Amino acid sequence: MYMAFYPLYAVIDIVGDWLDNIPCIGDFLEDFIENLAGAMLCVGSCACGTFFALLTIAISWVFVRPTIGIPLLIAALLLGGGILYWKSTMPPSKRKRKAMGGGSDEELMDMGESD
Repeated sequence: MYMAFYPLYAVIDIVGDWLDNIPCIGDFLEDFIENLAGAMLCVGSCACGTFFALLTIAISWVFVRPTIGIPLLIAALLLGGGILYWKSTMPPSKRKRKAMGGGSDEELMDMGESD
């Protein structure tokens, strides 16, 4: 999962290299942005990897030993629901903003709340 999400980190690394050219605070901004992106990459890949691993293990254990498999399946589904909830709380991407007709962040938030 980490390698699947790594291209996102590469883009942020390029942006960090641009920020490094700002006098006085560029070094700090580059390190901060890249470390934050690295931490988010680790958390996201760990959560997704754990979800898929738990789901696979739980499905196989439901048939072998249901007393272990059913709680594992419930835990996997709760983790998957948490990931979907986290994704739904994120602001829309720039592509979605263009598809929705542009506008400011406040207008987009109002549009998201009315749906």
